Amino acid sequence: MPPFWLQPKAPPRLKKKQTVLEGKIEAIEDMLGRAVDVLKALPKREYFEMLKELAVKNAISGDGVMRFSKDDTAKLPQNFISNVNSALSGKGSVSLGEPCDIDSGFMLVYGDIDVNCTFFVACFGKARRAF
Repeated sequence: MPPFWLQPKAPPRLKKKQTVLEGKIEAIEDMLGRAVDVLKALPKREYFEMLKELAVKNAISGDGVMRFSKDDTAKLPQNFISNVNSALSGKGSVSLGEPCDIDSGFMLVYGDIDVNCTFFVACFGKARRAF
């Protein structure tokens, strides 16, 4: 018997599998988009508390810079950066950087290293671990 890719019915079978896979990917992306929308709609206090926890979880040692979207930078609570630094408890420190072109969440920048803490990436990482 020839290998499956040489069998006459292989292309339609593979096409069907590809179509199913594309549907699953689309469903996952839709679910992640809705999860991001839920996070963005949180009350301001909960929203920035979640960002602080995300920063502490993803911080690396050293001095970093937190870069938010223009909208989040404008809404940033006055003592947010000092609260993040207190929560880091000696693991390093962060300062507020210039706004960047992201939808939600933030970027942590350590010299040449960018740690992507946008909501889509955070949700995608959790979804990958679920599978």
